[in-house]
Amino acid sequence: MNDKKPVIAIICNQDIPEKPEEPKTNDVNRRYTTSVLKAGGLPVLIPIEYPLTEIQLLRKSFDGLLFVGGEDVAIEAFGGEPHPSVSIPNPERDALEIALARLAIETDWPLLGICRGLQSINVALGGTLYTDIAAQFSTAIVHNSPEGTARDAEIHPVRLEPESRAAAFFGVPELQVNSFHHQAVKDLAPVFRPAGFSPDGLIEAIEAPRNRFAVGVQWHPECMLHECMQEHPLQMRLFTAFVNACRA
Repeated sequence: MNDKKPVIAIICNQDIPEKPEEPKTNDVNRRYTTSVLKAGGLPVLIPIEYPLTEIQLLRKSFDGLLFVGGEDVAIEAFGGEPHPSVSIPNPERDALEIALARLAIETDWPLLGICRGLQSINVALGGTLYTDIAAQFSTAIVHNSPEGTARDAEIHPVRLEPESRAAAFFGVPELQVNSFHHQAVKDLAPVFRPAGFSPDGLIEAIEAPRNRFAVGVQWHPECMLHECMQEHPLQMRLFTAFVNACRA
């Protein structure tokens, strides 16, 4: 096996300061970087201000691409239904992730999207979103867990499609997940197929079957992994499969 450690580009989240005169902060929760490291990859953070004209350099320099959680994708990007719960958009982040997602699919660049990351990947390739699940989708499941809920709390199961790659690398037909999102896939982009569903029928995992690895999950697997990576070992299989694809 190739012992080279794959280098993974992680697109930063961006925090908006309380005072308008203060600059935004590019950051990534250490749970993401720790998960990549434990899986055998080397994480490198990419700021939101990275110029779109230079994304081919990222393609040449990195073995894989990770999109993390954060604020909502702007509804203008997919013709979404307005709703008061939609967060303030970040056009720079949307533009960077959409351009990179398209490049990843076109060039078979391994790509993993988590929560917002799944949503931006779907939008980038022509899909749409429910802009607020509670208002636009009939369900008894509270997908947006209330404040104070433990980040590793098991909220509901996800049933994995039997013939999906996700079922293969997780190695189980179903797994328990946390849930911290108020938006979800509505229309799936043509390049993807659904790989997992919550009990109410919402898509929880997607994959591009023609690509080496292009996967999105709606839950936060990194939050279900502690430093020892032993609390929820099934969740670690996602990062291991991703890093292995990047290594290949």
